[in-house]
Amino acid sequence: MGRKGIDVSYFIVNTLGYGAFADLLRGGVNFIRNVEFIDFLYNEFKEKLKYEIVSSKKTIPIIKTEEITLSEEDLHSQLIELIIEIGRMNNFLTEKEYIAENIRFDVIWRRIDKGSPTYVFEVQVGGNIYSALAKLKHAYDLWNSNIFFIISSNKDLSSAQTLLNGTFHEIKNKVKIISAYEIKKLFLRKKSWIDYEKKLKIL
Repeated sequence: MGRKGIDVSYFIVNTLGYGAFADLLRGGVNFIRNVEFIDFLYNEFKEKLKYEIVSSKKTIPIIKTEEITLSEEDLHSQLIELIIEIGRMNNFLTEKEYIAENIRFDVIWRRIDKGSPTYVFEVQVGGNIYSALAKLKHAYDLWNSNIFFIISSNKDLSSAQTLLNGTFHEIKNKVKIISAYEIKKLFLRKKSWIDYEKKLKIL
């Protein structure tokens, strides 16, 4: 009779190497950072235990390839401007490259002048994901702000999720991750609605 148990150590050593033990097993299976390990467990549950788990991995739609005609620097600037305009349309006081305690935040929204930032946004386009999340954590700790991480690729999403399951687990359930595609769509829909209200002279 074959073994029905799941040989976790065999997978780790032969797939990821001995050095992965400490990171993967710290905190037990409730705190797994490696996507390959999660996939392995899903498959083992299905094949050996006849129990299928549906993955809840989230894929965020990014800007379609044909829409990306800007350099990373220009795309970063464009997304910041869109977030600024969305904030204004929502009647917030907005500011880009806001500096506090020697930290530069991409965009902040606040309700009153000189008030603490109510919303803080970091736009990730080819930059340092660790640094961006560190800024958002600082904003949450300092002001209890609503924090948003804008990404432009699913690779960045994967990296962000790894960090949010590890180093930045304190803000895992606080930060909202939004794609560049969704920001563009939100702006266009919001502007269209406001323009229609103006046409009807409601605004």
